[in-house]
Amino acid sequence: MKEIAPTTPVTDVDKAVEFYTVQLGFEVGFNNAPVFAMVRRGSVQIGLQRAGEERPPGTGNCYIWVEDIRAIYEEFSAKGVVFTDDIAHRGEYDLTDFVIHDPDGNHIGI
Repeated sequence: MKEIAPTTPVTDVDKAVEFYTVQLGFEVGFNNAPVFAMVRRGSVQIGLQRAGEERPPGTGNCYIWVEDIRAIYEEFSAKGVVFTDDIAHRGEYDLTDFVIHDPDGNHIGI
């Protein structure tokens, strides 16, 4: 295995694509709005699926590992991204990370 593409439930695929591209620097790999789109940044892909009863918005969750966490944090800060959990070293996991949520409340740990 070499890649993974979690799928996140969203209320509006076009609005989600805008957030992931403008705020987080992803590129559109595939867009079949209003049903589904795939965004990509490097080897990270995230599917944006129209939410439904079985997967309501805000129930998505993914964690993305990056080479330079502080550079990504600064990039997102400059774009006005709101951090749910600010950057910090987590001693129990021996890593530094932060958490954001997309407009639908889906959890993204970086």
